[in-house]
Amino acid sequence: VSFAQLWGFLKTIVAHRQLWLIGFVGCFLYVPSSVFLDLYAKQYLAEVEGLSAGQVGHAIFLMFLGWIVSSILVGNISDRLRRRKFPLALASALSCLFASVLVFVSGLTVVEVYLVMFLFGLSCGPHPLCFTMAKENFPVRVAGTAISFANFLVMMGGFLFQPLVASLIQWHHQAAVSVGHVSYTVQDYHFALSFMPLVLFISLCLTFFLK
Repeated sequence: VSFAQLWGFLKTIVAHRQLWLIGFVGCFLYVPSSVFLDLYAKQYLAEVEGLSAGQVGHAIFLMFLGWIVSSILVGNISDRLRRRKFPLALASALSCLFASVLVFVSGLTVVEVYLVMFLFGLSCGPHPLCFTMAKENFPVRVAGTAISFANFLVMMGGFLFQPLVASLIQWHHQAAVSVGHVSYTVQDYHFALSFMPLVLFISLCLTFFLK
């Protein structure tokens, strides 16, 4: 394969509107992991929900468990139904709902936090279908490149949104500084993490334009 052919393949993929939509849906559905679980879950569950260190670990484990179970089951169901768009739309809607409960509903018990975290992970699980859609929207000869580009967009979520949420929480905070340590308030966390249900709602809207 010549360089000109490879360059032509790449230009075709980058110019493909559906691939950008697929990548953004996957990116937004992965935000609960790339932003929340990777960066803020430990502090949020401890300082806002009042969980102990052990309980925080259990809650995070349950969210990952839900994610794993869902990704396996939904992939199989999607293959049997031969439908990709509906599971992604449902995943976006449910994950937006559970993100809103986690961020905006106060006074949850430990058991309720466990349940919401598990259901949150369960609702995000279908996001690997985005890679399947990327493959199915292109000929086999460029399927690997299409999947790689979609994965690039998914991974860019953490790179872009982690500093964005950090900026939001710092901009909003009204905490006292003691011995160089900033203690964020519940309102700071709620304001910054409201970004999460917002992007999940955008993901839901984007699924209506997928083929």
